[in-house]
This record gives sequence, structure tokens and C-alpha cells, in this order.
Amino acid sequence: MFFVGINPARAWNAGEFISCHDMNPMPEIRIFSSFGKLTYHHELSSAEMTSRSKTVSQNKELLEKGYFIDGQAKRNMYFASQILDARVKRIDKNATCVLPAIVEFFIGYQKPEIYIANTIDKNSCRYAVVMRHEQAHQQINKLVLEHFLPLLSRELSRAVHDVKAVKVSDRSKANQGLEDLNLYYKARVQPIIDAFTETLNEEHGKLDNLTNYQMENQLCRDFEQKRHINSSE
Repeated sequence: MFFVGINPARAWNAGEFISCHDMNPMPEIRIFSSFGKLTYHHELSSAEMTSRSKTVSQNKELLEKGYFIDGQAKRNMYFASQILDARVKRIDKNATCVLPAIVEFFIGYQKPEIYIANTIDKNSCRYAVVMRHEQAHQQINKLVLEHFLPLLSRELSRAVHDVKAVKVSDRSKANQGLEDLNLYYKARVQPIIDAFTETLNEEHGKLDNLTNYQMENQLCRDFEQKRHINSSE
């Protein structure tokens, strides 16, 4: 006959065996998205916009050919997660469960802006072409967001479902547990956000290149030529 001995120095700990995940029903998930309110600015000259541009080094070829930045479309991609409601349940002296009840996510842009150089006549062909160019950039931002939003929403829902709770050593660590959950949510969607950013850069690159700039400039040359012909008739 064999007897199983219990080491008194190693007492049974319920916290090691009870799953916090299994204790928590599916948290409510709220996902919000916004393109933001688009604003227009005309404070800067073309030279000032060129000197302040983060892409000046990338556009060295364009600058050498005499091109300056007459317009800019700025965006601020923003992702945030917040646990709005949670419960804390103590299992034993060494384990406490942090159980989110409402998890909220925001995916979108903050303060989208269009800058047009104040050196351009607002009644000119050049102004119309630059405005259309920058509006096309902001339209790209909106369309790419709309494309990736279902993917991001689906992955966030899976993330909450896969980890519905966390275990901490005691109640005083509850806030740290919530922070860890938020970091986990961000890590789950980071590959999609990286793909999102890469797609944005590729699509914007189709507008910001020498060939397209030359085509846009030709539009105004053709327009001015036709206007001159019409006025001389």
C-alpha cells in the first residue's frame, strides 16, 4: 500500500488551478471609428511648407527639378483601447482575477488637415489642381480605413474572446492587469496596423511621384493655353 504525502511547506493553492478566463462571461465589445473633421489651412508659403516637410529628403529629386510643396494632406492614425468596466474577484491570498465587463476600442484618424500654400491664387488653375490632389490623399486615407476596419474589428473581437480575464497576485495589482490587457489587444492588431500603414504609403506614392506631378502641371498649362486662345479670338 502506498500513501501520498503532502509537503506542509507546499500547501494547496486554489489560485494555481482556477482559470480567470473561465469565470468571466464574454465582455461587451464596443468598436468606434472616425475619419475626423477635415480642416483647411492657408497660413504657410510654399517655401515654408517645403522646409517643414518630413519628406523633403525623400523628394530630393523633385526639389532638384524645381518642384516645391504647394499642398500637404496630414493625417494622424490613432488606435486606442480602454476597459470601461471591470470586476475584481479574489480567489485566495495569492491570486485575484481581473474580469473586464466592457472593452472599448477606437480606430481612425484625429485632426485630418489639408494645407495649401498662401502663395497660390485661390482663383487659379494651380489652386484647383493642388486642392484636388490633397483631397485625393484624404480620400485614400478614408478608403484604406474602411477596407481595414472589418479586419481590425474581427481581430479585436477574437482577442477579447481569447483572453477574457487576467490573474494578478492581489487586488492592488488590478490596474496593472488592465494595462496588460490593453497591451495585449494592441499586440494582437499590430500586424494589421502595420499592413494598414504600408498600404497607405503605397497608395499615396501613386500620387506623389514625378510622373503625376508633371501630368498635373500640364493640366494647367493646357488650361492657360486654351484660355489664351479663346480670349484672342
